[in-house]
Amino acid sequence: MQTTRCLETIETEMDTTSDAKIATELSELVTCFENPVCVYASGVASQVEKQGGRVAAFDVRGNATKLSGYRKWDVREPIYVANEFDLILCGADNANVDELFHAMRVVSHFDFDLPIVLVQPEDRVGAVVERMEPFGLKKCATRVVEGRRIAYLANFDLPIF
Repeated sequence: MQTTRCLETIETEMDTTSDAKIATELSELVTCFENPVCVYASGVASQVEKQGGRVAAFDVRGNATKLSGYRKWDVREPIYVANEFDLILCGADNANVDELFHAMRVVSHFDFDLPIVLVQPEDRVGAVVERMEPFGLKKCATRVVEGRRIAYLANFDLPIF
């Protein structure tokens, strides 16, 4: 398993940060990969497509169906997909940690070294990091988005921060 080293841990206490700003920030990361998948992160996938990039978008919500890479996919009942991705960006913050772990194993084809970024509420970080231990996730940044503390967890350096 690779060692995780985040470039730095950042605390951004700007209540003016919006979901759109976060989507733009993360889309810049996603476009650095050749075959990324955004799981429950349709805002990011939309930004990637607007920038001319290609991305798979796994989601169950209707707002993602307009994306060219859309596939109906439920993190609570994940199904195997033959595609091999080189990045997973996941914003599934409502799934319990066991469901999240199982879903990430399925979409990664049990490759625990595959680069993963999870965007999670700050109060879930301990439980998520513990359950996702085989992936080697660490908290790399925290943002305050419209009054909510959002943590970025990754198993590789996050160059966007």
